[in-house]
Amino acid sequence: MKKLALIPLFLAIVSAPFDAQALPPPDIRVLIFEGRSTAITGIDTPIQISFGAAPKSLERKSGSTIMISAGPKGLLFHGDPIGSQALLSNRTRRYETEGKVLRGEIKVLWKGDSKLVVINNLPLEEYLVGLLGSEMYPGWPIEAYKAQAIAARTYALHHADAAGGASGRDYDVTATVLSQVYEGVNREADEAKRAVDATAGLVLMRDGAIFPAYYHSCCGGLTEHAHNVWENGWGPPQVKDRFCERSPKRSWTASIPASEFLETLEKNGIAIEGVRSVSIRSEMDSPRVDQLIVEHAGGVEAIRATDLRSMFGFARIKSTWFDAKLARGSVVFNGRGYGHGVGMCQWGAKGMADQGATYEQILKFYYADAQIMKSY
Repeated sequence: MKKLALIPLFLAIVSAPFDAQALPPPDIRVLIFEGRSTAITGIDTPIQISFGAAPKSLERKSGSTIMISAGPKGLLFHGDPIGSQALLSNRTRRYETEGKVLRGEIKVLWKGDSKLVVINNLPLEEYLVGLLGSEMYPGWPIEAYKAQAIAARTYALHHADAAGGASGRDYDVTATVLSQVYEGVNREADEAKRAVDATAGLVLMRDGAIFPAYYHSCCGGLTEHAHNVWENGWGPPQVKDRFCERSPKRSWTASIPASEFLETLEKNGIAIEGVRSVSIRSEMDSPRVDQLIVEHAGGVEAIRATDLRSMFGFARIKSTWFDAKLARGSVVFNGRGYGHGVGMCQWGAKGMADQGATYEQILKFYYADAQIMKSY
């Protein structure tokens, strides 16, 4: 296999200006579920449920399923009121809920209007092992896993800091593509554990601060500016990327019948009269699309490409780098890449590692203005 031409390594690993070794890993709060009711099963040992302002507690034997629902005035435990929050724990720190096996503790919060949220609270390093197994493929090079571990740790700590501030959120990150994909214990791959252990406490910092180290599946050959995806977004410099060229996600096609296209737009508050033609308006500093222009019987509608992905599904409209046309009664998108395109390209990280790059070189390539530092 052809070896990677070495990238000059200016991304030094430096110690934080305090005794980082004395600090334990922080916890992270992961939003697992939002809805009206949830079922939680304790694994291996009895499960404790604490609730109320002056905490009361109950115990249920191992394997018991606990039903919690949201009533108009608070949480209901098998139909009985228990206040606005419940904390679940057990000795093995393992639970099954919403199709996931989770570690740590589970908190259920009443959010009013007969709604509740389920939040998993666990040490950041344990969270990262399940996350890496969810975000990357088994068998990928360990250096790509290490790069992913540092990027994901940085992203999580940035959002934990933001959530602890004025936002007042009950959680730091979600378990979906809207944040970082986290499937829990069932995705704890050996490569993930090795990578997390090898990079324990390492984060990316820019100008002395932790930042949202964005990453995505496949950039399609060119990463994106953060400000084209999020208002006032601040991300790393744009880079041309040949390392993801073997990715099966480098190109894609999505064909949406015109009837479905119109129906989906209407559900999202955009009512148009038929589709006569579609075209694109690209970003000023990127080949990716800013707006999809739809000509219809009632005029012209401009739809933000980022909104279009949200409406039709991120797995269907895989990126905002596409062409669009009307063909045989369908709106057809031919695109490149998968994800928002900002920061590290996961398939590019794999390609670099396959050619001999270290995790430091991978991170330097995608986050050229950052340093790797020890945070704890």
